[in-house]
Amino acid sequence: MRKFLALFMASMTLIFALAACGQKDISGDYTATVKMSDINDAAEKADDAITKGFMENMNITLKMNLDKKNYSISLDSDKLISDVKQYATDHFDEIVDEALKQQNMDKSQITDDLAKRAGYDSAQAFYDELKNQMLKAMEDAMKKEVAKGIDTNSKGNYKVAGGKVIFAEGGSKLGLGQGQINKDGSITIKISDSKLKIDHIDFVKNK
Repeated sequence: MRKFLALFMASMTLIFALAACGQKDISGDYTATVKMSDINDAAEKADDAITKGFMENMNITLKMNLDKKNYSISLDSDKLISDVKQYATDHFDEIVDEALKQQNMDKSQITDDLAKRAGYDSAQAFYDELKNQMLKAMEDAMKKEVAKGIDTNSKGNYKVAGGKVIFAEGGSKLGLGQGQINKDGSITIKISDSKLKIDHIDFVKNK
């Protein structure tokens, strides 16, 4: 009987050890990058090069945190606002050209004399002020949109089973499905939001 109990306890110890190995500790911080053009078809519908280029080149960064049993996924709003401002800064001349084109004008018509009559020292001073106002207005608009809540934020609890992450959602708008734990430590999460053009998001663990 003692030998049987000893074997039984040894077997149970092994089983529990194997089970513990199967439940990988995947806690930590993760990041995913999603192309703006993969979220909707705005780039395809754009009727000007500026909007089309913006939608095709802009990315959205999502942050995911996993502790032992809870998860949270959120938009990296600071990075998004910073990236939008940088894009607008880098393409300012093209944006102005497009805006003037829609008014049947071009830059050659914005002379120093015209700028001075409008209260500016020169045409360049006018452009500098226009750029500052545009970037400020864009940042304010972005902050309002983020404050209203872009439908990516999600939180709840999860469990790991057989190389899968199973999410129990708590008010998510993404429609999270199961996540696949990959060999490199990344997690591929299925999503069911019909508004998106993609069906999964790849989260890479931060180093």
